[in-house]
Amino acid sequence: MSRISGPLLEGIDIHVEVPALKYEELTSARIRAHVQSARERQHERLGDSGIHCYAQLVPAQLEQYCVLNDGSRELLKMAITQLRFSA
Repeated sequence: MSRISGPLLEGIDIHVEVPALKYEELTSARIRAHVQSARERQHERLGDSGIHCYAQLVPAQLEQYCVLNDGSRELLKMAITQLRFSA
């Protein structure tokens, strides 16, 4: 494994389990409702900043809008130090 570059190794090491959805959960109306709900939460968090989605945030705004709590900070630290995730 040490002969594989870091970014490629990270791609191999990342495993995400996603539970299967029931057929009824795949309707456009349900998906639309989930997307709309997420957009409403984004709007509440971002307010009248002129930013419409998190993808528009610049680094300084990340610190303002995406404040990490102690548990999140520890998880990030562990991912970087033990799992060798890169920025």
